[in-house]
Amino acid sequence: MFHAYNVIATLLTVLLSEPRAGVFYAGDALVNGTPVKAWQLLNWLTSAASTALIGWAAIGWWRTRNADGRTMILLGVVVLALNSALGYLYTRDRIPAPAGVYYALLLGAAATAAWQRRSEIQSAGTRMVLTAALVLLATGWVHRVAGTVLWTRDMAWSVRDEWTDRYDRLVEPSDDPARNALREELRQRAVRRELPDPANDPEWMREYFERKH
Repeated sequence: MFHAYNVIATLLTVLLSEPRAGVFYAGDALVNGTPVKAWQLLNWLTSAASTALIGWAAIGWWRTRNADGRTMILLGVVVLALNSALGYLYTRDRIPAPAGVYYALLLGAAATAAWQRRSEIQSAGTRMVLTAALVLLATGWVHRVAGTVLWTRDMAWSVRDEWTDRYDRLVEPSDDPARNALREELRQRAVRRELPDPANDPEWMREYFERKH
């Protein structure tokens, strides 16, 4: 049952950005009233809307017997299923790359189908609502990408720190001079690399992005 939970959790992380590392933060907030971060709400809303849009497009492709659309959906099922199965030992707190890339492809195709459908709608008000919804969804994903950039920068700082303070405290010299020389060369490369210190970020940025996009 634990392995099955990991597989399901890995799948839902891709489709809904929830749970993270197997923990349902949205459910915890709903049941226990725990605080919800702005980035969490953004993740949940954009992922739920994106998955719903993909589902709508998939139904349309299947009903119209669109060969390309059906192929994309079938491949998506295979990719997501295999990706989820690989998480049976443990589920991570982020979307794995293969599933994330294919999910993005499906979302792009679904958004294109929605935009094409817009031209067939007679009501100007309905077209405006659909346009605004697509723009908001795209804006939400752009915002999430900005958080990913910050997270990547922070990880680079952490790796650099491993070669400075933590290196001096934890790494003991080896009996092999060549190994010591290689370690020192790698350490010098890391030290010479200029990176912005995340501790210097404004307080609002650290609280808002929370480094977990």
